Amino acid sequence: VATHPALQHLNVSKNKVRDDGGCAIAGMLEMNKTLDTLELTDAWVGDRGAIAIGVALANNTTLHHLHLDNNHISEDGGSALVALLERNNSLLHCSFKGNSIFHNTTMQLAKIVSRNQQAKEAEIPNQRRRQVVRLHYQLYKLDEAKSEFDVHRTKKNEIERERERFDAQFREEELDFHKRRKELEDALRDQEASCTSIDAQLRKLQDDFARFTVTNEADVQLLEDRLAAETAERKKAEAEFQRVQAQIKVVEGNRQEKIDEILAKIEEAKEDRVKWSEQTAALRKRGEELQ
Repeated sequence: VATHPALQHLNVSKNKVRDDGGCAIAGMLEMNKTLDTLELTDAWVGDRGAIAIGVALANNTTLHHLHLDNNHISEDGGSALVALLERNNSLLHCSFKGNSIFHNTTMQLAKIVSRNQQAKEAEIPNQRRRQVVRLHYQLYKLDEAKSEFDVHRTKKNEIERERERFDAQFREEELDFHKRRKELEDALRDQEASCTSIDAQLRKLQDDFARFTVTNEADVQLLEDRLAAETAERKKAEAEFQRVQAQIKVVEGNRQEKIDEILAKIEEAKEDRVKWSEQTAALRKRGEELQ
């Protein structure tokens, strides 16, 4: 019971609880934080049990109703209990009927209960005011949260639109990427085929070059032999050319002499022709005269 999380009403009336049971119940009250009503009517509780309960209730703030009717509490126990309850501010109802307690002690207990009741009644408007303030604050917080929610919703919508735009852009870029990748793969395959063809051509050229090198060595040797022979022939031709040039120079010298001789004969022939023409003309004239 001491640690029960929800117990609010405990009734052990008409049981022979006695003082030991009262002390046990007092120990429970010191620990329990939920009990609202405790009924101990006709429970054979004496002064020791009542005082133990009073000590426990001095600092208790949850118990509101206490019934100790028809027990064995004397004036001394009752006055001690009332003195201890002076420190309690939560007890709203307490019944001591059927005990050996004086009237003034009962009146003192009634004052304590009345004080607590008035404090409770005064606390209700304050609680209501506090609740109104709290509700206004909560309303303000709700409005603030609503504004913040609207802002977040606007941002969320913007983010959604941006995400949709980004997704569309991403899909477009992904398509472009796959297209470009396919083009590059095709180009790579073409390059690989071209490289394979070039490698084959290079090997063929290397083979041809090796064969050409072997053939060229023989050709070079043959050309060298031919060059040596042609060089010898050229030397002979140059010597023959020198001889012919010398002969030409001699011929040219004789030619000039012959040309001068022929020119002289031509001049002589011209003179003879003129003379012959004159003679012919004279003979023709004379022949005409003779006719």
